[in-house]
Amino acid sequence: MNLDEVMTSLYQQVVRDASDSEISYQRQRNYRAYYMEPLESDEKAEGDDSTDAVGGRTDFRTSDVFDTVEDTKSALSETFAPHRNTIRFKRTGPDDEAQVDLANEYVKEVFWNKNHGAEFVRDASHDGCLAKNAIAKVYWKEDEEAEEMSVGPLTPEQVLVALEREDVEPAQDFEATEIDGMMAFTGNLTVTRDTSYQCLELVAPENFFGDEDATSERGFLCAQDRVQMTFDELQELGASQQQIDSLNPYEADGASWSEDLARHTNDSTEAAFFEQEVVIEGQDEVWVYNAHFISDLDGNGPRPWYVKYCGMLLIGDEDVVEYGEMTMEEAIEKEYIKPLSRLPYHTWSPYPLSHRWTGMASADPVYMIQEMRTKMHRSIIDYMSRTNNPRLQSDAENIRNYDEFIENPIGGFADLEDPTTPIMAVDQPQMSPLVFQALEMVTQERDERVPVTRLGSGRNQDVISNQNAESMVEKMAARGDKRMATIARNFAIFLKNIMLDLYQVGIEHDEKPVVLEIQGDYQQVIPKELPRYTDMVVRTALTPQEAQTEAMQLLTMHQSYLADPVLNQMYLPTDRYQLMGDVAELMDKQTNYLSSPDSDEYKSAMMQQQQAMEQQTQQHFQMQQALLGMQGQFQQQIEGMKAELRRFEIMMDAQQKERDQDREEFDSRVNARLKAAQTDKTEVDTEAQAIENTLVKAGVTARG
Repeated sequence: MNLDEVMTSLYQQVVRDASDSEISYQRQRNYRAYYMEPLESDEKAEGDDSTDAVGGRTDFRTSDVFDTVEDTKSALSETFAPHRNTIRFKRTGPDDEAQVDLANEYVKEVFWNKNHGAEFVRDASHDGCLAKNAIAKVYWKEDEEAEEMSVGPLTPEQVLVALEREDVEPAQDFEATEIDGMMAFTGNLTVTRDTSYQCLELVAPENFFGDEDATSERGFLCAQDRVQMTFDELQELGASQQQIDSLNPYEADGASWSEDLARHTNDSTEAAFFEQEVVIEGQDEVWVYNAHFISDLDGNGPRPWYVKYCGMLLIGDEDVVEYGEMTMEEAIEKEYIKPLSRLPYHTWSPYPLSHRWTGMASADPVYMIQEMRTKMHRSIIDYMSRTNNPRLQSDAENIRNYDEFIENPIGGFADLEDPTTPIMAVDQPQMSPLVFQALEMVTQERDERVPVTRLGSGRNQDVISNQNAESMVEKMAARGDKRMATIARNFAIFLKNIMLDLYQVGIEHDEKPVVLEIQGDYQQVIPKELPRYTDMVVRTALTPQEAQTEAMQLLTMHQSYLADPVLNQMYLPTDRYQLMGDVAELMDKQTNYLSSPDSDEYKSAMMQQQQAMEQQTQQHFQMQQALLGMQGQFQQQIEGMKAELRRFEIMMDAQQKERDQDREEFDSRVNARLKAAQTDKTEVDTEAQAIENTLVKAGVTARG
């Protein structure tokens, strides 16, 4: 295959795919529905481009497509937030944890920071939900940045050393002067810094042309994307004025602007631009194509190739040439056609289709629902308007506008043949209650088609009632997340392939040092020296609801391990730290507020704690010794007091014996005296009785 045949094939693919197609029509339709612009079924007045409805009827439109797209975008943005680390490299051995951490941090730096990953997730999900496919392109972008540095005075030797570097050149004001009789140089030096990086680009779906026969992105034999470039930009790339004059400005290669216009249909900015555009010389634009295809061009077997072209022009790194008379060997030798290690494209669709690389958008199955709900809502609103502003009927001699009878306008006039009929309101039939039942039926049908239901999005207030327990509401919401979980899983595979590609491109081309933060420590690495990893893993609990459930399960495991005395011995600090780190990530916390057992801070804290425990143990031992000493002293004092008490008791016993003996003696003397007194009294009584007896005998009484 010669060069002309290759370029012709590439051009024909663009012409074939860029022409209006059913997919293009569906994308335009989805954009109009998303912006809530007039739908296909809207009856518009002929030649009227306004959005006012005919005959005073409402032009209300429901937001089903908008809600579906925004709910999906919100769910994906929350699922793939930067701090959640949903996708990461996995360890391949016991000793590669540090290298895996570096690889993960490098991918995080490139995707989330350099290429604004959060915006990419948002815009890619928007493209997929509305335009069927999100197209991502990963490639190494050569770039440099010049900066002037003020130097001097420098000696001639210092100038020679500085100018030996390829990235240093003298500026216009760099000149030689004489200082103290010595030659010196002052001024500015221009330093060119290499700012090349891995570029992640989101290609507009209408500007991508993939292989129609491919069943997936891995099966692309040819894929192209296009960008608009001005004549001035082409001239900077090396195009001559003659080559530029041969191009047709705004050449669309058979493509229409319908899709691009549909993107701006909500504010008509694109249409106004084309109608009122004032083009400055050199600002005319043409399509420039980046073509990637797999072929055997050099006899070494099929492999990927890249060519950048515009019309009949091949665009190289330093110049632009016409390929008319050029051979394939010359194009490869002069690097107008370059070999690649892989094709740079990755695609995602919310609803993949088997055996096709294109899929269905979230808006596709909802568009018809939006049309039906719009009509039903309009009928309700129009009925209320007619009730408040009914038509009138009477005799009209001359009918000027029969459309009033056909269109049935709100507040219109109906002519009757009977001239005696007074002007009066036309009876308005009652609205059928089946309208509201049909509206609810269509709304339920929408819930069957969308990835995020009313319950899952929090818009169904009827479910919150006293009859429904909180656990029941959570189960109902979780059941509605199944389809969203599938969409998120497919999006995770899409991001995983992109991150792998970014990493591979980095370790192949990036030689600039990068500073990465690993567990609070900053390390400088050269991406080209990082190990080559070929696989990344997606976290099992992908959606926030799944993450919360798994976090609770891990905490339950943690409590059970602590409670079991056998398992507690096997539950080491490193295991606990890893478990709590997983819990923090699952709960969307950027940090688990714990120091790693392997960190210097943790080791230092443990050493201080051990030293404190040893010091406390020593103080406790000293206290025990002091207590033992005091206990000995107390024991001696107690023994002395006991001996003294025994002596005191003996002395008291002796004294008590003496007192008892004295008392006994005293009692004996008293008893003796009492006995003596008793004896004396007895004797006196005896004598007295004898005297009394004698006197009685003598006839003398005691009275006389």
